[in-house]
Amino acid sequence: MKHVFLLVVSLLQSPQLARTQTHDKTICKPLTTSFCQGLGYSTSPHPDGVQGFNLRQIGQIVETACSPHIATVMCRVVVPECGSESDSRKKPCRALCQKVKKDCEFTLMAKWLFWPVRLGCDTLPESDCVQDEGLLVPPVPPSTCQRITMPICADLPYTETILPNVLGHKTQDEAATAIRQFSSLVRGQCSSHLKPFLCSVYTPKCVSGRAQPPCRSLCEKAKSECATSMTNHRFQWPEALKCEAFTTESCEQSLQSVGTQTDDRTRCKPVTTSFCQGLGYSTTPHPDGVQGFNLRQIGQIVETACSPHIATVMCRVVVPECDSESDSRKKPCRALCQKVKKDCESTLTAKWLFWPMRLGCETLPESDCVQDEGLLVPPVPSPTCQRITVPLCADLPHNETIMPNVLGHKTQDEAATAIRQFSSLVRGQCSSHLKPFLCSVYTPKCVSGRAQPPCRSLCEKAKSECATSMTNLRFQWPEALKCEAFTTESCEQLPQPATKQTDDGTSCKPVTTSFCQGLGYSTTPHPDGVQGFNLRQIGQIVETACSPHIAIVMCRVVVPECGSESDSRKKPCRALCQKVKKDCESTLRAKWLFWPMRLGCETLQESDCVQDEGLLVPPVPSPTCQRITVPLCADLPYTETIMPNVLGHKTQDEAATAIRQFSSLVRGQCSSHLKPFLCSVYTPKCVSGRAQPPCRSLCEKAKSECATSMTNLRFQWPEALKCEAFTTESCERVVSQLPVSQPARTRIDDKTSCKPVTANFCQGLGYSTTLHPDGVQGFNLREIGQIVETACSPHIAIVMCRVVVPECGSESDSRKKPCRALCQKVKKDCEPALRAKRLSWPFKLRCESLPESNCVQVQDVQVTPTLPTPTCQRITVPLCADLPYTETIMPNILGHKTQDEAGLEVHQFSPLVNVECSPHLKPFLCSVYTPKCVSGRRQAPCRALCEQARSSCEPLMRSFGYQWPDSLNCEAFTSESCEQVTLQSGN
Repeated sequence: MKHVFLLVVSLLQSPQLARTQTHDKTICKPLTTSFCQGLGYSTSPHPDGVQGFNLRQIGQIVETACSPHIATVMCRVVVPECGSESDSRKKPCRALCQKVKKDCEFTLMAKWLFWPVRLGCDTLPESDCVQDEGLLVPPVPPSTCQRITMPICADLPYTETILPNVLGHKTQDEAATAIRQFSSLVRGQCSSHLKPFLCSVYTPKCVSGRAQPPCRSLCEKAKSECATSMTNHRFQWPEALKCEAFTTESCEQSLQSVGTQTDDRTRCKPVTTSFCQGLGYSTTPHPDGVQGFNLRQIGQIVETACSPHIATVMCRVVVPECDSESDSRKKPCRALCQKVKKDCESTLTAKWLFWPMRLGCETLPESDCVQDEGLLVPPVPSPTCQRITVPLCADLPHNETIMPNVLGHKTQDEAATAIRQFSSLVRGQCSSHLKPFLCSVYTPKCVSGRAQPPCRSLCEKAKSECATSMTNLRFQWPEALKCEAFTTESCEQLPQPATKQTDDGTSCKPVTTSFCQGLGYSTTPHPDGVQGFNLRQIGQIVETACSPHIAIVMCRVVVPECGSESDSRKKPCRALCQKVKKDCESTLRAKWLFWPMRLGCETLQESDCVQDEGLLVPPVPSPTCQRITVPLCADLPYTETIMPNVLGHKTQDEAATAIRQFSSLVRGQCSSHLKPFLCSVYTPKCVSGRAQPPCRSLCEKAKSECATSMTNLRFQWPEALKCEAFTTESCERVVSQLPVSQPARTRIDDKTSCKPVTANFCQGLGYSTTLHPDGVQGFNLREIGQIVETACSPHIAIVMCRVVVPECGSESDSRKKPCRALCQKVKKDCEPALRAKRLSWPFKLRCESLPESNCVQVQDVQVTPTLPTPTCQRITVPLCADLPYTETIMPNILGHKTQDEAGLEVHQFSPLVNVECSPHLKPFLCSVYTPKCVSGRRQAPCRALCEQARSSCEPLMRSFGYQWPDSLNCEAFTSESCEQVTLQSGN
């Protein structure tokens, strides 16, 4: 009841908002807003808009032209006519407002706009006001039919449309941009009704100068038949296209294929289309294509060469031979059309093309027509074998391919672009069969001038072994690669490791590859690498330095020493290869590289070969300990690390970049073991010039405790950090938190050396000298400053400074340390603000290590005010510009010091606000990010308001894989002295 009462009060007060400014009644100013011209008045007391409205947003709404009277309603409320405060005849009527709001609902949703919450139609007069018939609306020229230019709708039975459409798109360019969201569904052909429905919405059929809307049944068929595909694509049917909104009468039903046109039969013209030359006829009544077909699209289909007869079928239907209307012998046969359509299905899908909807094979004759054997197909030059250049497939046992491939890619560049979609799966090494399968599809082996397709069994193995990875990555196996489409005979099986090559053994040349220098030999028969290996990729592997012997193994196999073909003593031993491969596994994964498939250690000799002890490895300078600079790990108990780390990162900059992937987990504090574990991997503790790895138990605790958070964030624990890879001995265990006073006590040499407190954020706290002006060892002073600057608690500076830059004598005098209870209160108060600012409470600062009594309490702290008292300021955040209150105060409860900061962060919620998942969401967000300023203090939102917004919107967020932010945890809000719902509800 309390909520209802407040809502009623706010609604009753709303009409007064404009009236409160009585001093402005007589100050009439010219009406300057362009979209409010020609409405029957020219002066207004509010030329920049009534306070609380966003004039730019109002302009966007008016420009949609969603109703003939939208400008009248918006302008007469937001930029009112002089005298309207006391004269209802100058205000729009309630009924008109309600009609306009209803008419505009779908258009505004489609344009991601929303009706101003302050403009409540129920506050307007019911009579003696501006009615429909009294509007002074400037005449709008009537829309005319126009030819359809949108590619997706260019092959419809009708060729003319009229705009604006029902969604308010004023041009076909706008409609084309908006319809793109359905591309995946259209290409997937989930329903034969989808494209006709979409086109009848975005480019409606023009009938007598009016748009013919789609029938409700057409919408329902399209939506229901595509339900599964939408789930797979995580696509949500737009609210603006809900089927109940469409009619059941005078509407556009499913578009059927149009029969042949009989007009223009005697007007034969030359066939000018290049791709229709040489097909046995030279004249046509339709040189630009039969109406309803898009000739450019037809050309793209023919150019795929997906079937030897594709040109015959397309051209004889779209650019038909003269007299074919009455002579079936000039039309392609139904069986031929069906065969070509089936043969081309996978190629067109892969090329993001689709069979013309109007070209229905079932409309073609079954006999006495153009058959397979009667085609006059011009000879096409035979394709030839070519060297493989696609990087992913450069190290295959076969090194020549032939184009086009089975997917219709005519060049290796096209194939290389298309195969990239599998990068994540290949790098994840989910199956040893995946890469051979993909390469045999995209760069098929060339055998006697013909492409050898992959075997079905190879496809099935790759697909089944990668099923889990595809689920984790939300990757869908392409329809064009369905395994049933591949053969079981004369096909490419899993490539086996290549045997040694004996050719060219006597033709020795200098070793020119830089990374193979100084390995004990200088000549090779293969200075550019043995055929089938990618020398650039080999160089990247060697440069990781993942093993002291990586260069030996790679170079002696790929750029082998002269004579190695017949002398095993010049080849690396099998055991050495296996050791290097194992040592390098995690590093290569972390660097997104992989061991060359052709380099099989089992093909190397077991004895009489290059062993560990016989390597001529140039001396490498020993790495030395270095100070930790990775920000996340700057507050550890240890301060020095050594590079490269176990993942092969050679510098801390590389490590810092790689560790960022865990930011969300670290900020979420899912485990106290996570940060110590990560830092001991990425910046390992340096002990006597060696890196100390983390213990397996530390990894297991971090991983298990963060399992739920990883699921919520859809984050997969990296394979390179699998816990089994870590040791149980001589390792870095859980980094136990040291009492905050310990670091100072350990430095007894410095006890009497008090220095001035120089950190600006620690000034005026009741002391001026410290033993640690740069901060106690293990803390990051810059990060501490960022935390203090959030002003997340009045006492944040006290706690941080008295621990990190402690007062002289605090080591032995607890009265100079902050109390445990104060620390715990500050930590709890600051938690949401720090999360919102992507900061975290210092790992080393544990409140339980502080004294419980005889210490610095809140009342004992003499704080010198250093910041000016914040004052109320006008709201400038666009999302919150139309609230009943117009002033806010910064910083807000999340620690944003300016409205610009707050505006950037709250903008992420715009899609939720726009879809109106809850009428309480926007009031709640604005009261958090731009809180109401009351007597110079901010008024926080009520817990109930938060819970109402969360309960309605969280299910929608979850459906897209998002969680309600921890920084907006409803339990953190109060139920007293707070801001309840005060926004007006529209009709």
